[in-house]
Amino acid sequence: MAWRPWFQTAHVVKGQMKSKMKPIERWDIVRGDWVQVMTGKDKGEQGKVASVMRKKQEVLVEGLNCEIITKNDVRLLQAVPLLYKDVALVDPSDGKPCAVIYKFTKEGRKVRVSTRTGQPIPTPLEAMQRRDVKYRSGYIDGPYDTSVEDAVEQTYVPALETFEEEMEILYPKPPPLAQLDVDKLIKMYEREKKLEEKVYW
Repeated sequence: MAWRPWFQTAHVVKGQMKSKMKPIERWDIVRGDWVQVMTGKDKGEQGKVASVMRKKQEVLVEGLNCEIITKNDVRLLQAVPLLYKDVALVDPSDGKPCAVIYKFTKEGRKVRVSTRTGQPIPTPLEAMQRRDVKYRSGYIDGPYDTSVEDAVEQTYVPALETFEEEMEILYPKPPPLAQLDVDKLIKMYEREKKLEEKVYW
């Protein structure tokens, strides 16, 4: 195949597209949060987060950043994910975007707090839903699940002895065989050995 100048350019562009993304150290947005778009055609619009894709660093907001697609000769309006850096969490106390920090309550729970107003931002119920059940509180233990009572039960009591000493206490060594018994075993072995018939192939 003859060389074309755009082959090398396309290869370089393809390599640039596969560059690794810098991982996000702290992910502040979860499913069900109310966010505001900071850039793009929907700048300033607010919506609810439908799903979060942490590997791609994207969030899908209901009704925002929509594109028209054609499926089975039908034109549909479908939402396209936004980059995590292009949205900001909305403070429910005043409805404006804000940055958040994490603090601990008196009960020991870790909550998000707005840096501008100091008001806590509650975690939505959608973030607590699971794939197998809707909420963790409604999960029923199956036959192969470990119950809470079995997990909390203490089955090992520590002692001052070492592991070898504990095994000797639990499983003591059998008493040594008497010399008479040993002689009997030797005689039985020799007798059985004599009874073995020779085999010729």
